[in-house]
Amino acid sequence: ALYERPATGFVASFVGDSSFVEGRVVAIEGERGILVAASGELVRFPARGERTLGSVVSLLLRPEKLALESPGAPAANTALNRVQGVLRDVVYLGETIAYRVEAAGAVILVKHQNRGGPARPQPGTAVDVVWSPEDGVPVADGG
Repeated sequence: ALYERPATGFVASFVGDSSFVEGRVVAIEGERGILVAASGELVRFPARGERTLGSVVSLLLRPEKLALESPGAPAANTALNRVQGVLRDVVYLGETIAYRVEAAGAVILVKHQNRGGPARPQPGTAVDVVWSPEDGVPVADGG
């Protein structure tokens, strides 16, 4: 529970890597909220608890729950969140490759298993960061 659904960003920072996207809630649709990030992009998230229209939400994103895609690639699943960004750094970590992407008004960490294959994107490349709305965790602070 501490890793998957921490109550605060402070707690999340003690257990693994994480990124935070902040935004203002612009809609609540049942169990899902929609926030507008600093970049102006809309991001869906689980609207738990006291989330209300106009409130500011910090959304915790774990790097292994995120994917990188080419910008403008046809969306295989339109239910996923997709934000445009620029790849700032690629770090080889043996079994894992870590990507730091500037997107949605934040620096987002994405980690993939290193399986070889096609060439990795290089810093300065435009990329999209994609994730399931259920994988974003609203927290009480941005850590």
